[in-house]
Amino acid sequence: MQQLTDLAPGGSVPFHLPTTLGDLKLAGNGYYELAVDVEAGTADDGSPHQVGIGRTTLAYYPNPGDEKPLQVATLWPLTHAPELVPQTVQATDQPVLRDDSLAADLGPNGRLGKLLADGQDIPGLTWVIDPDLLDAVQAMTKPYRVQQPGHSGESATESNTLPGTGTAVATDWLNKLRAAVVKPNDQVIALPYGDPDLASIAHNGGSLPDSGTFLSTARTAGKLKIDGPLPVDSLDTVAWPDQGYLDPQIVQTTQQLGATQVLANSASVPDHLNYSPNAARPIGRNQTAVVADDTIASLFRYDLKTPDAKAQAQQRFLAETLAIQQQRLSQRTLLVMPPRDLSASAADVLKTSLKAASDGHWISQVPYTTVATAAPDPDAGTSVAGPDAYPADLRGGELPADTFNRIGQTQQQEQQLLLILTNRERVSAPFAAALENVTSTQWRGNPSAASDYLKNAQNYLERLRNAVSIPVKSKTITLAGGSGVLQVSVRNELQQGVTNLELHLVSAQSNRLKVTTLHPITLDPAQSTSARFQAQALGNGAVQMTAQLYTTGPDSQPYGAPVIFTVNVTQVTSGVWWVVGAGTVLVLAAGLRIFLKRRKRGEEPPEDPDAPLADPDGPEGAAADQQAPEAPADGGQDRAADPAVAHP
Repeated sequence: MQQLTDLAPGGSVPFHLPTTLGDLKLAGNGYYELAVDVEAGTADDGSPHQVGIGRTTLAYYPNPGDEKPLQVATLWPLTHAPELVPQTVQATDQPVLRDDSLAADLGPNGRLGKLLADGQDIPGLTWVIDPDLLDAVQAMTKPYRVQQPGHSGESATESNTLPGTGTAVATDWLNKLRAAVVKPNDQVIALPYGDPDLASIAHNGGSLPDSGTFLSTARTAGKLKIDGPLPVDSLDTVAWPDQGYLDPQIVQTTQQLGATQVLANSASVPDHLNYSPNAARPIGRNQTAVVADDTIASLFRYDLKTPDAKAQAQQRFLAETLAIQQQRLSQRTLLVMPPRDLSASAADVLKTSLKAASDGHWISQVPYTTVATAAPDPDAGTSVAGPDAYPADLRGGELPADTFNRIGQTQQQEQQLLLILTNRERVSAPFAAALENVTSTQWRGNPSAASDYLKNAQNYLERLRNAVSIPVKSKTITLAGGSGVLQVSVRNELQQGVTNLELHLVSAQSNRLKVTTLHPITLDPAQSTSARFQAQALGNGAVQMTAQLYTTGPDSQPYGAPVIFTVNVTQVTSGVWWVVGAGTVLVLAAGLRIFLKRRKRGEEPPEDPDAPLADPDGPEGAAADQQAPEAPADGGQDRAADPAVAHP
């Protein structure tokens, strides 16, 4: 007993109660519950009486018996909300991050910095890494830029981005990670790229086109992004739904991913045994659920900052692991599954707890595959709990169906843009990564950030798509005489070639004005040309014309918005031909006039060979029998001065 001073309401005071093992009268190996109560007099009762009690557990293992140490595999997640955006800086091709928060997180005092430092000291660790995080860290090891607030969706330039500050910490962190993952008995699980939220896809992703391809692509990209910078052969057939909770729909989604093993919460694969079975359980269709004890997992879901919280979590971990080890004499396995966003303080407690249990000789730390491939207990449950058992709070935090609708729409728009590009990888790779990132499990609890990330990708893609556009014709064109040529000027302002396009011109009154209907379009980078349409006037008056770009191929589609303009037909002497310009612009970036000005000043063209340029003063027409001037392929304007231009 210890005498304490008086306590004011809400006050606290530390205490120390020394005791001996003899006083505790412990019966032998096992775990014991301990309680400490406080007696005091109060205003309404001055006599000493119990006013509070605290409970904890004590693991006691002085005499190891015939029980074999519990084989424990511990997951060590390295994840972060997506940071890389599809834009790159136009002039230098530097990568762009949505903010610079990752720089602080990677530092020695940041969450990821501390997780790496702790993980370096834990033997037999299983690193679970989001490839997008590693992708971002690699990008940060070289000069990179960060979006300024208010410029989401814009093409990245030096004027609307800031220099990133994390190059040194990213380089140091990556070098330390390379050394850490090759420790003896360590393994690496590569999550699918972007760490897609499998539960959200299962429950709300019905509108996602071909989710199987979407997931398998993320899986393939994930392994490549892990095994490239790290000297490992990562495991890529392991699925990890949020907190390991499953239902039949989620299991089906893991099958689409191509996973042969699923990290599962014990609440989702229930059994009614009076002991904890081995972690591995067959669940059908050649899949194994590797089940983690939910009680142990829950100890580390919170930010354990106070000494009391840390002590309680550690004591409970030691008691639970010892209790499992004591249940059977045979060799047993256990998976420890902390949350994806494991806090630095909780990681430190887990590290200390693992060491204490290892030093106590009731656990041995082993690689993940040792636990995942151990013989399953024949009496263990192998059925996945139904939908009603899935936690309501987790379901409420899932990505909404609207997000997947928007992803599907964006995929369709991207595919149409890719049809006309000659260097499709410039667009397909960054947008594939961005759309995978939109589904990240890291967006749970922050739906507005997920929406903003998707909106940035959508708006940027729209800028690229608007490169294929026909500006509004501001004035009526006059065609004098019985026949002539309507000239439509087309300009490719991207810094890559464009093909698989046709320009169609349609008369609303073919009984008054007939025209040839289409013209194939193939343009080199930064080139403009003019498509000529033969016109035959059959009667005087105003005729509405519609110019529209179409993709070619068996599934031809309109590309961009149509432009409607008016041709006024007037009678003149037969045989006189006039050429009338009906200017049409394709894609984004500068034309001949700006290029010539830059040449005259002796300036260099942009460094980025794909940098688009913009010239609002391009020609809308040409004189009779003249071809509109073509912009040279290396022409361009100062893109840093124009943050509105697009960049494929």
